Amino acid sequence: MKRPATNFPATRTGHIRTDLSQAQLAGIGAVAVAYNEVEILLDVMLGVALGIRDSDVRTGLTSRINGADGKVELVKSVAENLGAPVVLKTLLAECLGKSGFGDLKIYRDAIIHARVLDSDLGIGVSAPKRGKFTEILLTQPALDGVFDRLALLREEFIGLLNVLIPLMLLAEQERVNPPDTGLLSLLGEDPRAGKRREVVRAVEEMSSPIRELQKHRLSLPPLPEFPKEPEAPLSLAGLGLRPEPQPQ
Repeated sequence: MKRPATNFPATRTGHIRTDLSQAQLAGIGAVAVAYNEVEILLDVMLGVALGIRDSDVRTGLTSRINGADGKVELVKSVAENLGAPVVLKTLLAECLGKSGFGDLKIYRDAIIHARVLDSDLGIGVSAPKRGKFTEILLTQPALDGVFDRLALLREEFIGLLNVLIPLMLLAEQERVNPPDTGLLSLLGEDPRAGKRREVVRAVEEMSSPIRELQKHRLSLPPLPEFPKEPEAPLSLAGLGLRPEPQPQ
């Protein structure tokens, strides 16, 4: 699906509607928009975790955080401070980490920044980063596979958002009326401590559907692999341009 640049011979016209089919163009657009829907939920999740209810204030904050990676780490850090149960912290790490949002963001970035390298095989090449190029599959099955994963991840994010809300509300209550950590708490007679146990149990129960969504996403067929290509030097200067076919 994504790999360092190889000696793949460039075969392209440079004309987008010639080098890519309508299905491929639609797939690229679908991946881009699906990712946007996931990323906005990440912003909302961070705002909820921080206890920011006003959407304008939340947008003002999240839009000033440079990069999604920082937002991911903030969400996990705040969840830890809220006293999230282990099951929720594990879900956050997996949904936001390499097997979830992390890899899909890499694929999305590669797809939307790619140029066509081989139009027949649907292989694109990224802009150079630190002097190195990356190839990405732009075939319809590859694009559909990334889209399907983003669509499921969006549902997982909605579930995580709904789980974080009761933890945030509990944290607000505890700031005003902290639970007793003394003898009453040990005896289970402090209603404030009991409220935390009740919320934690509810959070653990609400985490089960998210886990099922995650299992579904991880059980999807693997993303396609690159086709075998003939060995030939790749000229990134000329990019193997060929004339656009003329209408008959």
